[in-house]
Amino acid sequence: MQQKNRPILSPKRRERLCALQRTLGVSFSDINLLNRAFIHPSFTGEHGMAHSDSNQRLEFLGDSVIYIIGATYLYSSYPDAKEGVLTEKRITLIREETLAELAKNYKLGSYLLLSHGGVVSGIEKENSVLADTFEALVGAIYLDCGLESASNFFINALKEFNFI
Repeated sequence: MQQKNRPILSPKRRERLCALQRTLGVSFSDINLLNRAFIHPSFTGEHGMAHSDSNQRLEFLGDSVIYIIGATYLYSSYPDAKEGVLTEKRITLIREETLAELAKNYKLGSYLLLSHGGVVSGIEKENSVLADTFEALVGAIYLDCGLESASNFFINALKEFNFI
């Protein structure tokens, strides 16, 4: 078990996150931001860290970024579609199940830092946790690399795994 307030970004973790960046096709200038996308709130609580060190704020931001990227993509891709059709398509793109599947395809659950109880219970396999992690990742990409990079990542992920 880790000691309280121990630095989370060990050389081994840094190496794993660098490999993940290559897999994702995204290059972070601040790898600590990428790391934060994978810090579950249970971990911060168990290790005496500030709640703001968890991925929840990035998740909040990523949710909105995904919404606007999805809406923009559909608006551009279906110029003759009515609002209701676009709304239905957007719901499909940004729903929990879709985001969780994307997270599974990238094996994002394996990067999560969890409390001991979270590890034992296997919460890294739950759709809600995986979807939240994917949203946090998109939020981190947006903050570090900008909207265009976040958009490219999300749309390419949807295409690669046949969601669009």
